Amino acid sequence: MKRERKQVTIYKVSKIFIKTLLLIMMAMTVSMFAPIGARAATIVIFGDISTSQLKAAHPSIGSDDILIIDGTVTLTVDEPLTIKRINKDTDSNLTITGNAGLTLNAGNYNAIAATDLNIINCSINATTTNNYNTIVSQGNISIDNSNVTVNNNGSTGFLTMTGDISITNNSVVNVSGYVGIYAYGNLSISGAGTQVIVNSTEYAMAGAQGISLNDGLVITEPVDGVIDQSQYNSSYIYESDRTTKAKKVTIKKPVPVAPTVNNTNSGQKEPSHTHSFSWVMTKSPTSTSDGEEAYMCSCGEIARTSILPAISVFEEETINKIKNAPANAVIEVETSRFNSFGIGVRDALAARPDVTLKVRFLSEGYRGQLLKVTIPTGIDRYALWDEKGWLGLCRAGSTLGYDKD
Repeated sequence: MKRERKQVTIYKVSKIFIKTLLLIMMAMTVSMFAPIGARAATIVIFGDISTSQLKAAHPSIGSDDILIIDGTVTLTVDEPLTIKRINKDTDSNLTITGNAGLTLNAGNYNAIAATDLNIINCSINATTTNNYNTIVSQGNISIDNSNVTVNNNGSTGFLTMTGDISITNNSVVNVSGYVGIYAYGNLSISGAGTQVIVNSTEYAMAGAQGISLNDGLVITEPVDGVIDQSQYNSSYIYESDRTTKAKKVTIKKPVPVAPTVNNTNSGQKEPSHTHSFSWVMTKSPTSTSDGEEAYMCSCGEIARTSILPAISVFEEETINKIKNAPANAVIEVETSRFNSFGIGVRDALAARPDVTLKVRFLSEGYRGQLLKVTIPTGIDRYALWDEKGWLGLCRAGSTLGYDKD
């Protein structure tokens, strides 16, 4: 009889323990998806997400916050975002795309760590302040048509532990640090418009299995710089003496040197050209594709380039539709790339309270479920936008309701 009572007691204690454990697990799950207004120091990402969605779910997200990537994730930067760092959870592959601007101030940590990392059509500024690598991957790092600036104090700017680093397709990469770029595999730089500029205190770049420059790219700094192998068979960029590893390196497509002309009066040769740079649009942006501008001399030499984001054209077209609409009009806008509006659309709608705006968009900006939302007349339109001047359309749908037709 006593034994039976003891068993019942143990059973009751076990039930209480299990219930307590379930409550703790539920609380942890809720903390991963903090409700609007909550502060999350660490945010776990299990699937594809945009920065507008992150801001909608975590309005206080900022420079102290950390993203943890779990699995294969695409982060779309459709709104500017400043955070501390992005880390991986076990084997996690990360793609970052969208050029609204991602800033990472990692302090004494890696700014980005992933198993494989792809940076596509993106603008990133990442900083570390001590002996940590800034952007590190256990596998490969691929940078395609992106502007990436890395500031590192004491370690390596870009590092792969086992794989390759590929920089291509009009990318502009600026790195400062103890070591600029180190690939355990091959370091490949290609694309006629690509530029890589490294300013290091130890050596600029290395590829344990080689460094390759393609599509007419050359080392323009140091003068007569050369790729060569060390005694351990890793490839480095050296000064012209082939023994001193170069600390400052610029790789880009060279511009033909302007010829000199004879001064018939003095008999001396003088340069025929002095560089004068100005910003020139080399590719016009549209509402569906980014453009580009170059800081270019009249001789054709390009000092640097900058992406002209497509979202600015999309917003301008939307603003003009609202401004030029007849009285009490219903304006319809459709996009398969963006899922947010900035302050310009907000102000245009506030100035035209008689205009109704209907929007068709994809839930993840450039992919996902097709959704429709209406911003009607007779509401406080300013209240829809957040304090930073952005309206995530998924948040608008949650607030106003999605259109069913």
